[in-house]
Amino acid sequence: MRKKLVVTLICAMFLATSITLTTSVLADWNPGDGHKMHWPQTPDTNPTGVAVEMPLMAIRADDFRCTESGYITGIHIWGSFEKDELPALGPGGLIFTLSIWSDIPAHTPGTPGYNWSMPGTKLWDKVFLPGSYIVQQVADNSPEGWFDPELPEYIANDHSTLYQYNFDIAVADAYDQEENNIYWLGVQHYVTLPGKFGWKCTDPSLQWNDNAVRQTAAGWLPLEYPSDHLFAGQPLDFAFVMNGTSIPTLTTPPWYFTPKTFNLASKGKWVMIRGTAPEGYDLDDLDISTIMLEGQVPAAWGMVTGNQLMLKFDRSELEDMIMGGPPPVKPAEFKISGRLTDGTNFIGYSDTITFTGLE
Repeated sequence: MRKKLVVTLICAMFLATSITLTTSVLADWNPGDGHKMHWPQTPDTNPTGVAVEMPLMAIRADDFRCTESGYITGIHIWGSFEKDELPALGPGGLIFTLSIWSDIPAHTPGTPGYNWSMPGTKLWDKVFLPGSYIVQQVADNSPEGWFDPELPEYIANDHSTLYQYNFDIAVADAYDQEENNIYWLGVQHYVTLPGKFGWKCTDPSLQWNDNAVRQTAAGWLPLEYPSDHLFAGQPLDFAFVMNGTSIPTLTTPPWYFTPKTFNLASKGKWVMIRGTAPEGYDLDDLDISTIMLEGQVPAAWGMVTGNQLMLKFDRSELEDMIMGGPPPVKPAEFKISGRLTDGTNFIGYSDTITFTGLE
């Protein structure tokens, strides 16, 4: 009942909003424009093209390799509606949540675990309400199929209209990706009634790495073309492009752990680290809310003391990160990164740390 009420209120709120379909906008993306991923995965507009149904609030995801460090300030996806039946507010009446995830590589076939790669830790997400993104109709005579992998059910020549969704992200809200890292783009949406939205697949020639995946009660499962499709059983990838802004990264002086010996068997709650700002900046210029240890553990607390910034990190999160990866090298250095209040990135490294309590 509560969910129904929330959806009703959201719809009522945006019925008064004028949502128009545009053909040329500042935030759109066209072939030849820049990108910050292995290559643009543009949609398959042939009859072999498929829109994969997006259940309300369930996540579909596809992986990409970052080709240039910096902020992701533009995300573009392509989609269609089942039988071209639009929701009450039109194609721009959806609520989206976009997310960026770390990568869990595929295990070697025959070894325990999954044989396909999948999203790991959620690194970033942002909600986009109607009116906060741009919709472009890019085709209206492109008969393509509709695929519901949950049933599973495939319907050929289900719809013919294709839309491009353009999400613009301010640097202050953007995710800062690192070159050569593999990430996953997650997409989920809300409020589509009466129409059903589907994320469009890319052309098979543009597929990269492993299959796209769908979120289920059993975990992340790989997507492949349905049994009655021309490409039956082959990997299916989604249509999307990432682009953004490159901002210089400044280097800080070394950061110092307290204590310098890290006992993994200890029951302590916090880890303390102290450091200073990059040359030319004050400690107050460091945005504590953005500071991360090894890009995974956020600073839980920070305070300027004299000429140093004291940071506190959750010890259990740090231990989980250490124990979940390869055995720590002795001695080891940790990366501390974040942003300055003007949006500039900074990065620094700790002094060498030794580990005890390892089995």
